[in-house]
This record gives sequence, C-alpha cells and structure tokens, in this order.
Amino acid sequence: MCMTSFIPQGSEGLLPNDLRYLSQSLEETEKFRLIYYDRVDSTNNRAVEYARRGYPHLTVVIANSQFKGRGRRGREWFSPEGKNIYMSLIYRELEDVTYPELFTLYSSVCVIEALQGIVPEAGGHLWSKWPNDIYWDEKKLGGILIEGSLSAEDINFLVIGIGINVNSSNEELLACSEGRGTSLLAESGRIYRRDEIILAILSEISSAKRILKDRETLIRKWKDLSRTVGERVKVVTNRGSYEAVALGVDERGHLIVKRKGDGKKEVLTYEEVVHIR
Repeated sequence: MCMTSFIPQGSEGLLPNDLRYLSQSLEETEKFRLIYYDRVDSTNNRAVEYARRGYPHLTVVIANSQFKGRGRRGREWFSPEGKNIYMSLIYRELEDVTYPELFTLYSSVCVIEALQGIVPEAGGHLWSKWPNDIYWDEKKLGGILIEGSLSAEDINFLVIGIGINVNSSNEELLACSEGRGTSLLAESGRIYRRDEIILAILSEISSAKRILKDRETLIRKWKDLSRTVGERVKVVTNRGSYEAVALGVDERGHLIVKRKGDGKKEVLTYEEVVHIR
C-alpha cells in the first residue's frame, strides 16, 4: 500500500524513524495522499480544513504530536510527541452511505482488525465500546472521532479521526488518565512501529469498503467485536443519568437500551454510555 503524494507540513525535518515506511511506500500504489505535521493543533481540524478546500478522497493527515487533540464531546486527547498515532482521513465516496453514523462502527471494526493482525496478544482482548472507543479489556486504548459536512440531501465529506495509544509508558498513562488508559506497549511489553500500524489500518479501511453497502453485515461484525450489547450500562445525558441494559444497535448504528425500573426502551444517538461492572 502506498500514497500518491507525501507533503511534509509544519516541519522541514525528516520523518521520525518509525514513520519512514510511509514515505518509502509511495512507489507501490496510488490510493492515499498523506500530509504530515511534526506538531499540529488537531489532525481532525486540519483534515476538515483540507476537505473544505477540495482535497481528494483518502487524503490522510498524520501528526507526530498534537497540542489540542480532542475526542468525543470536546474532551482533550492525550497526544505526546513521537509515541502514539494521531491521524485523520478524508472520505468522499459516500454514494452508498445512507447513515453517516455507521462510519464510527465501520472505523472501529477496521482499527480492531488491523491491530489484531499486528499484535498477537490482542485476540480476545480488543473490543469496541459504543459508540467510538477501542478498549483492551477494561482500559481505553483508542478512539474514533467522525466529523463532516452534511447538507439536506447529501453527505459532502466525512473525516475519520483515529487516535491510538501505541508506545506510551505506564507512567505516562497513569499521569494523563489516572490508570484508565492503556497502550500496546503497556499490554504487550513491546515497542511498535507506528507506520506499520497506520498502513494496516488504511489497508483495512480501503479493503473493507464493501461492508458499508451492507448494513446488516457491518452491524454484525461490530457486534462480534463489541462487549456493549447485553451489558448493564449507565447512560449519561444533559438531563442526568440512568441505568439500563444495552439491547443492540439499529440500522443507523444507534444504541437501543431498556431502562432499569420502568423497562422503557430508548434509542441513543450521542449520549455517553458507561459500562457497569
């Protein structure tokens, strides 16, 4: 897999050693266009900007560090230099996409399957927490942030933001997440090349495109890689919180839950869900 062009941005220096395969792979294929920043506010911010300026389908923005990295609901995303993956992908070929919300489930499937192919220990430990988190057992490993431009009739573009803790140490994770986060290094004891993981994820996103046209298959694959369905959860809304049981996801990728007590069913679109252990 390779990219049609590679444009260093924000730095005149060489790529970090564990990202150099991205440049070397340019001569092998013509699917992706990469834009690299040594340091940037947020790869999603830059990708949205480039999309609005007309940059093509499968343009990828990658950074060595972020100083305003963000996750869902505007939360800060821990983004130290040279440790982890911070990337955002412009997606334009959306003719067959009825519900953009499904892109979060799709991206989670691609990330988990890519990591399972690289990290032998990952089998049975990696799972997707609705709607956008990647977990290793009880600790958060990464997340997906989907943004885009939608009109009344069309989806103009989507940006798939992906953050994965790769080589952060236990000490760094403890300082930034109070022990709630983890990394591939922390779980396996090995340092990983970030370029190898990035290329594997891009390969999955490219080759798995067919499942976007088949909602039933996509939802089934996501459920197979998730531990949310069937679990007791706490649903956090702007009006408060309540306990429920997660029953499944609908055709849009929204979570269906049954409230504790009155048994009323609710369809969640953007609410926060916390697993109850």
